[in-house]
Amino acid sequence: MLSFVFGERFILAIIIISLFTLVGELSRSLRTVVQLVDFTLLGILFLKRFGLSSDSYPRVPRSVLYFLILYFSAMIISAVMSKYPFAGNGLIALQAAFFIIAYVLYSLIEDENDIKNYFRAIVVVSCIIVTVLIISFFREGF
Repeated sequence: MLSFVFGERFILAIIIISLFTLVGELSRSLRTVVQLVDFTLLGILFLKRFGLSSDSYPRVPRSVLYFLILYFSAMIISAVMSKYPFAGNGLIALQAAFFIIAYVLYSLIEDENDIKNYFRAIVVVSCIIVTVLIISFFREGF
């Protein structure tokens, strides 16, 4: 109901909050479900705004693109040179998923209010994590 009042910004804030808190702090059993729902919502919001035409997608700055090429090259080289070359594939996939999420969130920024919304969501996440940590300290007797 709140998404009808606040619109897309509220959905993005909920996605950020759930990706940071629900997958690690509150429930590990729901991790896959939360991630699938969040990734699906991000994909729907991205496609709703930009469609399937890649010409309308925001361009990544060249410096960031060079960094990503260097970063993934280093990860691939270190995975190939290790004793277990296929063990690094999962980490490379996780990093790729992280950068895709970062790109989608970057591309959904229209104005300064969107950036403020992201910061508010991160503040809520930090409050939730601090609350969970304080409760766990009290349970452990610290």
